[in-house]
Amino acid sequence: IDQPESGKYDAILLAVAHDEFKALSVEQIKAFGKDNHVLYDIKYLLDSNDSDGRL
Repeated sequence: IDQPESGKYDAILLAVAHDEFKALSVEQIKAFGKDNHVLYDIKYLLDSNDSDGRL
């Protein structure tokens, strides 16, 4: 995927700390998800209260 589509995903999993993801705000990341998406931050890129879970 060259560019994720907005509003398309049921789940967003931040599993790599690429610069492209680091440059996005939490609002921009959440915009990729559908209204009731879940967001898991495996790499601790976001504040703990900005995601639905971490490992």
